[in-house]
Amino acid sequence: MMGILREAGLSPTQALAGMNAIASAVRGAAAMVGASGTEPPSPEELEALASLFPADEFPHLIEAAMCPQDFDRDFEFGVRALAKGLLLSR
Repeated sequence: MMGILREAGLSPTQALAGMNAIASAVRGAAAMVGASGTEPPSPEELEALASLFPADEFPHLIEAAMCPQDFDRDFEFGVRALAKGLLLSR
């Protein structure tokens, strides 16, 4: 990974920091998947969770709770965002 980041124009220090950031994202995603079980929550479970919070106080939390979960999509989005940010930091 260091070679890829160096070839992309990052300095050695930036490449090391980038590699550590990507590795942290991978470990975090793996921990989330491992802790969540095999099935994402059902729409009913999401509604029950969202109902625990007053909508007028936590509108964004309610909105996020109702989003369908897709760990693969979220992981790819996160890694791409990290990679783009790293390239912009050159």
